[in-house]
Amino acid sequence: MPDNVLLLNDKQTPITSERIKNASIVANAFNLPAKNGLLHVIDDDVRYSYNVYEGITTITDYLHLGKYLKSFEKQELDEERSVQSGLVDGQKVYSDSVMVLSNILYRTFGLINNEDSNYIALIPSKEIWEPVYQEALKYFNFGSENKADSIQNYWVNRLLMQDLFYNRNLQHLNDSIFSTSYSKYSNPEYHVYYKPLLPGGLLSSTYVRDSLESSNGVFYNLKAWPFQKEQIYFWPVKVEGESQFRILENTDCTLEYRSAGNADSISGQAYMRINPRTSSSNWTVTYEVPNTLSGTYDICAVCLPKTVYNTASRDFKPNKFTATLFYMDEQGEMQELAFEDAVSNNPYVVDTVKIGTFSFPVCNYAQTNVNVRLRLECSITRRETSYSRDTYLDCIYLKPSKEEEE
Repeated sequence: MPDNVLLLNDKQTPITSERIKNASIVANAFNLPAKNGLLHVIDDDVRYSYNVYEGITTITDYLHLGKYLKSFEKQELDEERSVQSGLVDGQKVYSDSVMVLSNILYRTFGLINNEDSNYIALIPSKEIWEPVYQEALKYFNFGSENKADSIQNYWVNRLLMQDLFYNRNLQHLNDSIFSTSYSKYSNPEYHVYYKPLLPGGLLSSTYVRDSLESSNGVFYNLKAWPFQKEQIYFWPVKVEGESQFRILENTDCTLEYRSAGNADSISGQAYMRINPRTSSSNWTVTYEVPNTLSGTYDICAVCLPKTVYNTASRDFKPNKFTATLFYMDEQGEMQELAFEDAVSNNPYVVDTVKIGTFSFPVCNYAQTNVNVRLRLECSITRRETSYSRDTYLDCIYLKPSKEEEE
């Protein structure tokens, strides 16, 4: 087995008594003593190995991905390794400046420039990438937003690329594999792929055409796109009922935060009790809904039975409410849609109540100014005594709609 030696550029390269990587040792010119080490004479240049980041931003066939990464590069002065020669007008002057390359996306994709790591990079060809990119564009239509095209390009590239990189030092490949975007604290159900080596798996021959070694891992060249949009960007949008900072206004009610302990069926293990001001008050509560894409969603509210608070409760009257959606159109004007039909829940179970289906004309993903709101309004007349105004709201839930696929 060859040993690895550390080169001055921090890369590892294999060495034996016969060759250094691709270059052969000249006969009788191995381990020659020198004043400050050993000398090996070779018959060729040692072929340069790109790391994952360098390969994507340098190899011609990878530049449809690399142009995005490279656009965030900048050169920065390494003051510790530079030689200072004094001050001019109060500013440091260097006789020997050492510049280092930095990129704000290094950490976004898991330090793929790090020579000490061992990465797998999935590389779709341009022919595979282009239709996937074009499909994603329609979900990231930022309408009249300032610099909408730039924001769109940033998020489409970032989200499509977020599951292309895997650090082999952190996991075993046989059971499952998680990308460098995975976090056990935030959306842990995403960025994980099971049985990746079996047929149909992420790293199997179903998707991988061939491979190319890099100095800090391997490139897997893809022959098909392995992801569904619901896996990497077209996710459900959830607003917890108990998130008071998402509540814009409420009328004719008091709001009571309640913990649900470790109840797996209740999102966030908490909920909001909407308690009417009087026994006949029809309350309203308005939530802001962030991170919607310009796609089609089933708009839902998740209601809880009274037994989540008191297991002995026999109040099994359903709730009944209407909803109004406020959203931005492509011209930047706020619009509203009142869903015609009132909806009610099953008071015996955790019930996801579908309010309606809606296609948002513009995207509001990762924007500071949230321009989507949903107002719920209790809709019970005095004669409708079979309903309850006292409502336990788990969350607002926007689910990617099957109607869009059809």
